[in-house]
Amino acid sequence: MAYQLASEQYPALCIALFHHRNTLDQPMTFERREWLIPIYKDNARCKVFMKSVQCGISEYGFCWTMAQLHAGRSVFFVLPTKVIRDKIVANRIDPLIQSVDFYRKESTVDNTGLKRLWGSAVSFVGSNVLADFGNFTAQAKIVDELDRCDSKNLELADDRLSATELLTGKKPETVLISNPTLPNYGIHAAYKLSDQKQWHIKCEHCGEWQPLDWFVNFVKQTSDNDYSLLQEAIVPPCSSVETGRDLSPLCRKCFKPMDRLARGEWVAENSGSEISGYHISKLFTGQCDMTELWTKFVAAQSNSGLMQGFYNSELGIPYDAPGDRMSFSDFEKCSSDYLMPLRAGSSIGGVDVGKVFHVHLEQLVNGKRQKLFIGIARTPKELIDILTRYNCRLYVMDSRPEMHLAKEILKQRPGGLLCDYLTSESMGEPSINRDDRSIKVNRTESMDESLAAYMQGRVLLPKNWRDLDNGDFVSQMMAPTRKMVMVRNRPTFVWDEAGQPDHHRHADNYCHIAAKLSGFGEVRREIIWI
Repeated sequence: MAYQLASEQYPALCIALFHHRNTLDQPMTFERREWLIPIYKDNARCKVFMKSVQCGISEYGFCWTMAQLHAGRSVFFVLPTKVIRDKIVANRIDPLIQSVDFYRKESTVDNTGLKRLWGSAVSFVGSNVLADFGNFTAQAKIVDELDRCDSKNLELADDRLSATELLTGKKPETVLISNPTLPNYGIHAAYKLSDQKQWHIKCEHCGEWQPLDWFVNFVKQTSDNDYSLLQEAIVPPCSSVETGRDLSPLCRKCFKPMDRLARGEWVAENSGSEISGYHISKLFTGQCDMTELWTKFVAAQSNSGLMQGFYNSELGIPYDAPGDRMSFSDFEKCSSDYLMPLRAGSSIGGVDVGKVFHVHLEQLVNGKRQKLFIGIARTPKELIDILTRYNCRLYVMDSRPEMHLAKEILKQRPGGLLCDYLTSESMGEPSINRDDRSIKVNRTESMDESLAAYMQGRVLLPKNWRDLDNGDFVSQMMAPTRKMVMVRNRPTFVWDEAGQPDHHRHADNYCHIAAKLSGFGEVRREIIWI
């Protein structure tokens, strides 16, 4: 073994060598993860990791924590929520302590929120529980998924370390880990205060040392929303994707292919800082191939939510795209040479409830949402008549503010779902409750998706779309703008109509949700009512 556990030179690395899930002492993995070794050897008192997902840094955080405990320092370990804390401890921390003799033999206190090993304690807390930020004295702090934490409560975390310098003569040690979200917030703000290390590799052709950048080494922009692979200039178009070969980055100087997993070194761009900061992306970690990233990037071109995920989770960089909204060009992409019929044999629908009902009815044609009806109903009876005339088999309707009225309509016209918009909780797939005929979706995510359908030309509009509902269809569809607000003490994106009517935008969005449940762009999910 290269290092003895008692060594003070690289304590985190020494602990890692005992770690039964450790990858550093496995030659096959070590060869392609050289970038991890300097991180385990880094003994800076404050370290910041702005990272992509699933890159091994959370594993480092555990090793660092155990090294602190072994050195006699207690640790305050913060996770975003109590629910996440419980899952992490139960599924990752507890199995490690129980399965590794080196940990298990030294464990004297073992419950969800508190572990004690080698006489020192680690307190695992959720940032959303204020009471957890008291009655624990620590000499080291780690925050995992910083950007998802309650920023207000995090300010109290340093109080747990306030006596460290007085008692030990040394400043407390801190580790901050997170996928970034927005510029100048959370982990990105912390990274900007650090020495800002980037992983550099050397071009074997011209000798140029450089960090890998998706928009410099892999793709080039050809229009506002269109990119092409740089490698296509050297190999036949899409050949790497079709054959399964990994895409190579091109050198920023000589434009020749490079080995993105080649040996390299960390280079600080702000060397005057005492904070040790690392930017880690999938471009060099070896956890996926670049054809996979290219596929995700193409799919995200017209969807701000997906693009934010690509920046944050794949590239490990913040994303900011305020001001997104529908434009006339989006309508023109979808304009078709037809007029909407007066009735239909089958349809799906979306209904926005207010002083009047804004109604959108569609059918799926060759993978596109074709509009059959866009208009208003002034009474519940008129709404039911429209749904009946177009034989609407599935429709989504907002549950607020007229929930009692909406439920009465559901009773009279089967096939409906009441939609509950969530603003702060990412849902992924919609959550359906068949008992009360309700569906929960993330408001921003669903509106991102419905906008993307227009931008991609996957909606068919009648040729008179400009005149629908006396022009209110167009104005209300264009009313909301994507902007950033603070929700639960952390920033997030929302669609804000700025006080302007946007009923048609939401009716269209509810229709998009119904279309997804019927197989539009997804696996079909049958909704059957008894």
